[in-house]
Amino acid sequence: MYLIKEKCFKERSFETKCKIVGKFDDYNKAHEEIKRLVLAELIELNNDKSINIENIDRYGLDFRAQIDHQYHTAVMWKFDYGSCPEDDIYYPIKFYDIEEVNMKYKIELTCWDYGNPEPYKDEDDVTFNDEKDAKIALLERAIEEAQYLNEPDSDNPDKRYFAIDLEGGDDFDVVIRCWDGPEDYMNVTGYKIICIEEEL
Repeated sequence: MYLIKEKCFKERSFETKCKIVGKFDDYNKAHEEIKRLVLAELIELNNDKSINIENIDRYGLDFRAQIDHQYHTAVMWKFDYGSCPEDDIYYPIKFYDIEEVNMKYKIELTCWDYGNPEPYKDEDDVTFNDEKDAKIALLERAIEEAQYLNEPDSDNPDKRYFAIDLEGGDDFDVVIRCWDGPEDYMNVTGYKIICIEEEL
């Protein structure tokens, strides 16, 4: 797996903020995506639709860039006027880099005990090499939990009904909820796939 990492500089500062802006199975596709991102941003920043991938590094632009820089996959610069022409400079505002990682996936659980609104985290010890395998295991585990909770002999003395929400909302992939009435429910277990990056 190849990650595209974007590192942005605060203006006139060495302080940076890094985030992942793309994931690809193929290095060349990641490289092409960086070129697309850089070109689109330069056209917008310079308000110049004549800019293309062949002339993104030309002098005279307020913002310019270089693909396949000595130290980074791409570098973007901003022009700054100095007190005299000799002090005019381009300073870096953003780097793009491609990092190869080995992706592992785990199932993270957020659990609520009945009568206690504060959740706690739990993690499945099993790791998966493929995200699809992790999603299948997540769904199987959620179904198994819901079936158990709805069984007559389970730890459910009040005979509440437990249902699976496959949408999960913004925080989870799947949620098991306990229904006490038509509009009265509480979360029981939230299931989410988490990704673990191992640098190669």
